[in-house]
Amino acid sequence: KILNEFGDPRAGIGCRSNGLPDILWIEIPEGKVKLKGIDHVFNVKPFRLAKYLVTNNQFGAFLRAEDGYRNDEWWRNILQSHGAAQPSWPEANCPREMVSWYEAVAFCRWLSARTGSNIYLPTEWEWQQAATGGDPERMYPWEDWWDSSNCNSGGSQLNRTTTVGMYLFGGTPQGVLDMAGNVWE
Repeated sequence: KILNEFGDPRAGIGCRSNGLPDILWIEIPEGKVKLKGIDHVFNVKPFRLAKYLVTNNQFGAFLRAEDGYRNDEWWRNILQSHGAAQPSWPEANCPREMVSWYEAVAFCRWLSARTGSNIYLPTEWEWQQAATGGDPERMYPWEDWWDSSNCNSGGSQLNRTTTVGMYLFGGTPQGVLDMAGNVWE
């Protein structure tokens, strides 16, 4: 909360001078992923994933943009929301929660168009590849034992989100943060 009050200077947390979200991308290597309960091995091609969860400030850029949230183009073939829910914890550098899958897709479409990149929500197998670093034996983004000090979970008893990226020891082998804890997904 204090970091937010002074202005969070970390790259990948806020917005650029042009008003677009500043996303810090992490390279995720290719691999093979076997999901629990599915009799199939997924071949995952290399991709990029944001180091941090999308923040209130970053999603707010989509809400404020003239060509953003209210533009029908981003809602093509998906259920269009008629208004964004207010976040439970509004600090600029906290993760944006209270976002539907449809809103997340629309945000990705808008940001893709604005940046000329192909930005999308990861598939379940891509998410698994990123969260485990490609190690099928890994249960958590960190080494394979539960450590409540590595993430904002029920064990922390904070009962709220925290600034993104505060749990450095909870990062994945590639450096993606908050893949466990901080928001319900």
